[in-house]
Amino acid sequence: MRRNVDLFPTWTLTLLLGIIVVLVVFLKTDFRGKSKRADKSGFERFLEEWEKENEAFLRTFSEVHRDLMKRIDRLEERVETLDAIARSKENGPMQELSEVERVRNSRSQLRDRYKDIFDMADDGMSVADIARRTGRGNGEVQLILGLAERGTGHD
Repeated sequence: MRRNVDLFPTWTLTLLLGIIVVLVVFLKTDFRGKSKRADKSGFERFLEEWEKENEAFLRTFSEVHRDLMKRIDRLEERVETLDAIARSKENGPMQELSEVERVRNSRSQLRDRYKDIFDMADDGMSVADIARRTGRGNGEVQLILGLAERGTGHD
């Protein structure tokens, strides 16, 4: 008699076949490719944000540079004025008279250039308040107002 013995029942063969299919699909799927794409888009976002931050920094740096250059120009003019005044003191009264003439001639230019300071002074603000508002030093504000007084005192 021949016994009909199946080594594997049908359900076992079906289960094994299903496991093999799942393993083949799993092994052929490239999970790393998806994560690489996700990393790439994250990296691209990082680069875009970094570029925006750099552009903002450059704009800020340019503004600060412009402001510093303006301040340097003002300080150089101030030094030249102080040098001229010191030379006039050294050379006696005749040189001082020509200096007074120069200051008198530049009075309108001075008032035009520092209109904000003169407007605040005319409104009765103190030197410290004017300096704080304009971002200049107390000495600079005093010098500007003093030069204007000196120029108008000899009219």
